[in-house]
Amino acid sequence: MIETNSQVKNKKSIFIFSWGYPSNSTKGNPFVEDAVHLAHDNGIQTTVVVFQFKNIIERFFSLKKHLTYSSKRGEEIAVVSIYNIPMIPIGWRKRLILWQAKLGIKNLIHRVGKPDLLQQHYIFHSMPYITDHIAKTFDIPYVLFEHSPIYNQKHFDTKFQTFCHPYFSRAGFKAFIDNAQDVFAYKVQTTALTGYFGRNFKTFDGFLPNYLLSAPSTHADEVVKTAFTFACIGTLDDRKGTLRLIEAFSKIPMAHQCQLVFCGAGPYLERAKTMIHDFGLENNITITGFIPRASVIAQLKASDYLVIASSYETFGMTCIEAMAYGIPVISTKCGGPETIINESVGILCENNDIPALTEALIIGYQNKDKYSAVAIQKHFHDHYSETCAWNKMKEIYFRD
Repeated sequence: MIETNSQVKNKKSIFIFSWGYPSNSTKGNPFVEDAVHLAHDNGIQTTVVVFQFKNIIERFFSLKKHLTYSSKRGEEIAVVSIYNIPMIPIGWRKRLILWQAKLGIKNLIHRVGKPDLLQQHYIFHSMPYITDHIAKTFDIPYVLFEHSPIYNQKHFDTKFQTFCHPYFSRAGFKAFIDNAQDVFAYKVQTTALTGYFGRNFKTFDGFLPNYLLSAPSTHADEVVKTAFTFACIGTLDDRKGTLRLIEAFSKIPMAHQCQLVFCGAGPYLERAKTMIHDFGLENNITITGFIPRASVIAQLKASDYLVIASSYETFGMTCIEAMAYGIPVISTKCGGPETIINESVGILCENNDIPALTEALIIGYQNKDKYSAVAIQKHFHDHYSETCAWNKMKEIYFRD
């Protein structure tokens, strides 16, 4: 569709600030990737802004410009290089960082125009002192979204010390939160975040964008199902319950007639391999490593259940991904999934409890036929589709 001059002039524009971006095909930042598509597909001019820190020595050997810009359908990315000099005093270092950030944004605005809104994802991680400075310098309102698995004051304090201190005082950080147009988090986080900052955090659930649901799979992504299959997606570590799930799977009577597939890698990879060998389940448990999102979806479609064995989840994106394809979910009571799963879409079991997880796997195996793929997909579309997300976001983007 060709836009008229008046449509282009009146088109809403946003800059999205986030860490962990640009994404790659195997381990990117799905929250920001989905936010970009949601905004772009609904007519919002969208630019992802990445502040990339480099050593000052690189400045003298790099041929790249201070601001690099790339564009493809649905994803315009501006990378602002910030050259850090760690040996100078903190005050001067902060001034240098903010000056470079301001220069990069000034050049970006000259290129694409001043945005109507700044949208920051990950409040602690994404250098909020830069967002604060840019918002004040260019007089741009901003909204904040928190996705990180943080849920109590100890976690908040650790994140603040790691990512904000010493460039942002606690008072400055609180003022940054207070001055935001809106602040959002997942349902399980809102109470703790509201208490910590003294600002009401609104609930914003995760969603699955249409482009993922409609994306055609390739031959390389196809998965041939050979047995009853449980799938687990994510990093292999303690929080994700990797070893607990392996042990629970080893205890089900039908383990040698089933498959357990881990889509991911991580610090527990070697321990997981050792445990699989010790249980004699090399032919029944597979670890794919990090694979492209399309391949993950192909594995989901070929599975009987998604299993979430985590000790804590703020939401559970893999949960709604499974539901989008009519796949039931077995999950521990670990936070986010408890706000998603009901009896029509899956099974909840006690957290950090291997016997309870074992029992849930057995019940799932014995009762797969009770779940309707159509009913599961309806639950997804009614609560976690792109349409649901857009109905909330358009109130933010088109606020008078």
